[in-house]
Amino acid sequence: MRFFSFRDPAISVELGRTIALTIELPAKAQVIPLPATAIYGANTVYRVINNRLDHVAVQRVGEYDNGEQGSWVLVTGDAIKDGDAVLSHQLPGAVDGLKVASAPTDN
Repeated sequence: MRFFSFRDPAISVELGRTIALTIELPAKAQVIPLPATAIYGANTVYRVINNRLDHVAVQRVGEYDNGEQGSWVLVTGDAIKDGDAVLSHQLPGAVDGLKVASAPTDN
C-alpha cells in the first residue's frame, strides 16, 4: 500500500528516517487564514465592529505557511467571514465591548 510518492523518482528515503514535508492541499471554502496571535485560548477570535471587540467562536482546521510572515492558523466559523476586521495581536484584558482603534493594513 502506497500513501505518497515523490515527484522525482530519483529521491529515496531510508526507512525510519525523519524528514520535513510540506503538503499542499486543495483550497476549502469558508476557511480564513489568521495569524496565530489572533487566536485567544483554543477557539476564540475578536472581530472589530464599530471600533468595539466582539468575540466569536472558531474552529481550527489547519495551518498555513505564509512564507515571510510565518505560520498562520486556518479557521472556520459561522460568525466570521473573509473580510471581517479582527484583533490580530494578543491584547491583555480583551473583552466584548472594549473600545479599540483600528490601524491601517497593508492589503
